[in-house]
Amino acid sequence: MIPNLFSYRNFAFDSDHKKDLHSHEVDSLFVPLEGNIFLECGQFLFIATYGSAIFVPRGIMHQGQMFGGTKGFNLYFKEPNTILSKKPTSILINELCLALMKDLIDENQEVRDELICLKKFELLVHELNISKSSPFCLQTYENKTFQKITDMIIKAPHEKRSLAYLANHFGMSERTLSRLFKKETGMTYSQWKNRLYLMLSFRALLEGTSVTNIAYDLGYETSSSFIYQFKKTLGVTPKVFLKNQLQSILKKNGN
Repeated sequence: MIPNLFSYRNFAFDSDHKKDLHSHEVDSLFVPLEGNIFLECGQFLFIATYGSAIFVPRGIMHQGQMFGGTKGFNLYFKEPNTILSKKPTSILINELCLALMKDLIDENQEVRDELICLKKFELLVHELNISKSSPFCLQTYENKTFQKITDMIIKAPHEKRSLAYLANHFGMSERTLSRLFKKETGMTYSQWKNRLYLMLSFRALLEGTSVTNIAYDLGYETSSSFIYQFKKTLGVTPKVFLKNQLQSILKKNGN
């Protein structure tokens, strides 16, 4: 380990665990090896499991929840701007990144060459900074009007409001609202809504909510319709999702 550049802390929980709102004085990277982590960080909501990690800049308030048996570690980067992102983000972790991190925090290695460790650390930072974003992220927005629109959808996803309805409700044209969604999220309204439903269903599934109740809460007419849409989007059913703990999906998205 290189004490002046980073430190780490292992974590292991045999059952569900919740961490209250807090912040760190250094940049943090949450790396789960088993189980799933939900992290709420200001306007962002993340899910992470094996094959992904969540980066939180220093001073940013966040709170988390871990489901089932969860193990992993946190890396704390002491130098500012080691990770180039200025905001919280979730990234896909390849096997090289994971191997480098495990090697750098391995306390069983009695003799360490500082120059080699430094080179490994530099390679790790490079790999982290070019890593792809994880698809399991949802955020809220600073535009107050847009925030009101997304809040309305999030608070009552079962109502299935159309783009035309929302545009009329907030006094704008459908075309203007469509452009606003693209500008704020980089996605169409339909794409953003599907991402929202996925995130809500992920959390509900991990909390033990039945597929039938999730389908009802999200406004699907039948559980079969929800299962069909879930599989159409991710390529797996909710049952397989739970069994694999998101791992196969993350690896697929990382290829």
